Amino acid sequence: MSAPEASRPADAAGSPPRAVPVVELGYRSAGAFLVAYVSQIARGELFIESPTLPPRGTPLALRIAAPPATMTLEGMVVGGREARPGQPAGVAVALAATSEAFGATVDRLAAAFAGFRILLSTGEAAPRTILGRYLRSMISCTVIDADGETDRSLDLGTLDLVVLDLDSSGPRAFELGQRVRQRPRAAPILAFAQLERERDIASGLGFEEVLPNPPAFAELDAAVHRCLSRPMTIHHATRYGTLKGYGAD
Repeated sequence: MSAPEASRPADAAGSPPRAVPVVELGYRSAGAFLVAYVSQIARGELFIESPTLPPRGTPLALRIAAPPATMTLEGMVVGGREARPGQPAGVAVALAATSEAFGATVDRLAAAFAGFRILLSTGEAAPRTILGRYLRSMISCTVIDADGETDRSLDLGTLDLVVLDLDSSGPRAFELGQRVRQRPRAAPILAFAQLERERDIASGLGFEEVLPNPPAFAELDAAVHRCLSRPMTIHHATRYGTLKGYGAD
C-alpha cells in the first residue's frame, strides 16, 4: 500500500528537489527489531522484501516502528534479488551511519527485552526435546508445548513464532497453523516435513519458512532468525528532498 505523495517544495535555488523513496518497516515487537538489528542493521546493511526493485544507487529513507519506539535510518540500494522458490524478491540496502539517538533507543529496547515466546508442536516427545533445546540455544526464548489440548486455550496473539513438525504432528499441525494465520498480527510459522508434497502444501498456506525434516542445525538457526526479524508490514511512500549521506546528485 502506498501513502499519498507529499507536496513538492522547491529547494533554495527554486528547482524542484528529487523524490526520495520512503520505506516504512513495521516490526511485530521490539524483540523482532532487535534480531534484525543484530543480524543486519548493526553491520550497516538491510535486506528489504519488495516486489519492485529500485535501481542500484537509489537513496532510501527508512522509517522503523518497533513498539513502543520509532526510528529513522537512511541508506542506498546496492543490489537486488528476483523472486525464486523460497526466496522473495527484494533489495539490499547499505545503511548510513546511525545517530547517537538511534543507538540510545536500541539500548532501551534491549534493556527491556524479556525474550520471545515460541510455540512448538511436534506430536512426539523425542523431537520435542531436541527441538526445544535447539531453539533455546539459538535465541532467548520460552518454548511452549503445543501438544495435547493446551494449545486450544492458548492466546495465539501473544506468540512470536510457531514451529511445526508436520510429520509427527500430522493434520493437527496444519490445523494449528491455519488457526495462527487467521489471527490479526499473526506470528510467523516455521514448519518442516520430509515429503516435498507436504512442504508444498505448507508453503501454499503461507507458512513463512518450510524446511526438510529433520532440519540441519544451521538451516534451522537461519530460518528462526529470518522469521523473527522479518517486518510484519512494509509500506512504500515518497518524500521530496535529499538524504544527508546519500542524497547528492
